[in-house]
Amino acid sequence: MSFQITYEEAKRLTLEFLNDWMKKLPAAQRTAPIIIFDMKSWSIPQLIAQVQSDTDVGKRYVYFYITSLKKYTIK
Repeated sequence: MSFQITYEEAKRLTLEFLNDWMKKLPAAQRTAPIIIFDMKSWSIPQLIAQVQSDTDVGKRYVYFYITSLKKYTIK
């Protein structure tokens, strides 16, 4: 069973995940390109900026992340 959430809620959850992940990394690794998404390497701050700016990449990443949780669907 999945819970329906709004895109804004999904975006908030995605940003929380990315920020928490970044805080757990040593400072020297925080800007390293460690995420492969959309056939490109991204750093966490780059993806955070994409999500915050509601770019096409940012929106696709929100849908990707929320879908990967398997307990939410975006209305």
